[in-house]
Amino acid sequence: MAQQERIENGSTIGTAEYRRRHALVASQLGIGEEDVTKLTRAFGARAGVFGEEAEALTPRLARMAVATGADLENMGDSAAFVYNQLKNLPNAAERT
Repeated sequence: MAQQERIENGSTIGTAEYRRRHALVASQLGIGEEDVTKLTRAFGARAGVFGEEAEALTPRLARMAVATGADLENMGDSAAFVYNQLKNLPNAAERT
């Protein structure tokens, strides 16, 4: 993810920071860190959004996936589809 972010934005928050953030969300929800990473990767791959913007959505999407029993990777992909429909509107990330 750090490499995708670097390509898209010219800089990155770094792999270690991604792992730290994903581990925090995973521990709060009692799920695997890799599941959180899959969610963020799926969102970024479809929406083309990486870094802080994608990371800001991760905890909310992960909570929603756990609450509904959805697969986290599918949640990231589905949220990106919605985001792409709304991205030209103000506050697209909050509306997703």
